[in-house]
Amino acid sequence: MGKYIIPFYFFFLFITGILVGPQMVFLLVGWVGIFAFIKIKGFDSGLPSRYEKVFTATALLYPLIETAIKFVIERDLIPYSWIWLNRIEHFGFSAFLVILIFPVIRRFYIKLDLIGQIVFVVGIIVFLGNINEFVEYLVRLMLNLRSKFGHYYEDTIIDLFVNMLGAFAGFGLLKLVLDKKRKNKERNNLR
Repeated sequence: MGKYIIPFYFFFLFITGILVGPQMVFLLVGWVGIFAFIKIKGFDSGLPSRYEKVFTATALLYPLIETAIKFVIERDLIPYSWIWLNRIEHFGFSAFLVILIFPVIRRFYIKLDLIGQIVFVVGIIVFLGNINEFVEYLVRLMLNLRSKFGHYYEDTIIDLFVNMLGAFAGFGLLKLVLDKKRKNKERNNLR
């Protein structure tokens, strides 16, 4: 299945560019770039099989979900829905990004206690969410989309907050997936 993932992404990026526009392609290129980097460098080797399934599902499903949401927003299929769909979009970005980047950060993550893990993961995701906001703004300026998509400053602040909430949710999912493996291992050691 792994050999089909990269061609799938390139086809998907092409279709996304046609349906949604170039701004979305930038985001998806970044997503595919992170995924490809993790695969090429082998950061995903040695992960628990349960996490491996969540990682693969995240890598494949997020672009589909993100494109569907962006398509509805861009085409204004549900009038005035951009406000709540944008919140879902940012929450999902942050939560799914935790799962996607874990293979890269795991060697630091496992050395930390719970509070350290929360601060580390949420800090990285909020930082990346902030970078995403700046890139979105620059793309809008470069493509002269400011008048169409130049939402208020309040929207950006709310997006940054929702990025943080998504990071906490992603951290909770990560702990759930990783703790199940640890509990099963402890249970097997008791036998």
